[in-house]
Amino acid sequence: NKGFIGVVPLDYVKKLNINEIKKHNKWSFVLNTVPSNKSLGHFVSVFVTPDTIEYFDSFADEPPKSFLPDLM
Repeated sequence: NKGFIGVVPLDYVKKLNINEIKKHNKWSFVLNTVPSNKSLGHFVSVFVTPDTIEYFDSFADEPPKSFLPDLM
């Protein structure tokens, strides 16, 4: 899927080229909820459209607030 950008650790979200990615009307990625310097984490999925950011977590936890502003 050309809208899937891959698996991203929490601290790399801010490094994504959001303007380039937004050229896809819909895009998604798997987020590791811990930074890249940690050995374990929890993986969730994120689906973004021009109007929404959908966050899917098997534990039903809220999304980390730190990554949401980086997606706008």
